[in-house]
Amino acid sequence: MNGTHCKADSSGVIPMVDTAKCEAKGECVKVCPYDVFEVTPRTPDEIAGLGFFSRIKARAHGNMIARTPGIDRCHSCSDCVTACPERAIQLVPRN
Repeated sequence: MNGTHCKADSSGVIPMVDTAKCEAKGECVKVCPYDVFEVTPRTPDEIAGLGFFSRIKARAHGNMIARTPGIDRCHSCSDCVTACPERAIQLVPRN
């Protein structure tokens, strides 16, 4: 995707990563034309906050997670939502 279909006004919604579902495969990083995402290690506190099965899943995937450090660059195109095989990303209203 090249981002040409993205909304001009991106003030309405932003991507939210469900930390219990994310397997850090990085598809969001690959498809985002605005560099909103990166995959980084989970913090010990993040791991501790997961349920039992989510901790096992996180460990199986290297305790990595997709994050949105470039969230201010998001144009609400939803390419990340479509690309995520775990359906761990959804667009939510900005606060």
